[in-house]
Amino acid sequence: QGHLIKRVIGMPGDTVVCCDSSGRVTVNGTALDETSYLYTGPGGTQVAPSDVEFSVVVPRDRIFVMGDHRDLSADSRCHLSDVSTQGRGQTAFVPVSDVVGPAFAIVSPFDRAKRLRIPATFADVPAPTAAAPERGEIKPAGVSC
Repeated sequence: QGHLIKRVIGMPGDTVVCCDSSGRVTVNGTALDETSYLYTGPGGTQVAPSDVEFSVVVPRDRIFVMGDHRDLSADSRCHLSDVSTQGRGQTAFVPVSDVVGPAFAIVSPFDRAKRLRIPATFADVPAPTAAAPERGEIKPAGVSC
């Protein structure tokens, strides 16, 4: 099975919300400045952080992920309404045990080659104020891509 590369936006216990009054994703109440990594098209327009509004609390042993090209990424946001044996929306949260490791470089296409680093915006995110719940909390319950 192939691997997907997504950006970890929320860790266990984090509250991830889209979006604040300025259109930014927030984690534990702190807005993320995602301009350094969100996809910018050939015309110079950067994609929005999300066209899907949501508020989630990431459950224990899981993460919430989003792609950098948000318009074309089937990431955690797109599974917030999925029905599964785990419960509605629970497949949006990726088991930490499924994570293979961090991406460290873009090598193709060559004109986009660069080394990847953790953006400084994540350094400002405070720790969650409560322990991670057993099941993810999703509001509103009917969101999807």
